[in-house]
Amino acid sequence: MRRSLSLIVLLCLVAFPARAQTMLRDGDIENALRALAAPVLAAAGLSTSRTRIVVLQDRQMNAFVLDREHIFLHSGLILRLKTAEQLQSVIAHEAAHIAGG
Repeated sequence: MRRSLSLIVLLCLVAFPARAQTMLRDGDIENALRALAAPVLAAAGLSTSRTRIVVLQDRQMNAFVLDREHIFLHSGLILRLKTAEQLQSVIAHEAAHIAGG
């Protein structure tokens, strides 16, 4: 788990251009986040194939949902977390918003 978070952080540092709040599209990051999110989403009764984790380039520590299929994470949040479990906790919090309607 710690290795997964380290990989995500490293890829975020390398992949982000110096622009304001753009969406990060990187297959390795998306796959790592999907793997971290899968048990949390399943526990919340959400579809692991329909629910997407989207990383936005933003230095703020923030995460949010806009609809029933997208969880948005700011890169600043990911970069400040110390463990994969902390990231899973954030995803679980956002998944609860979706599951709760």
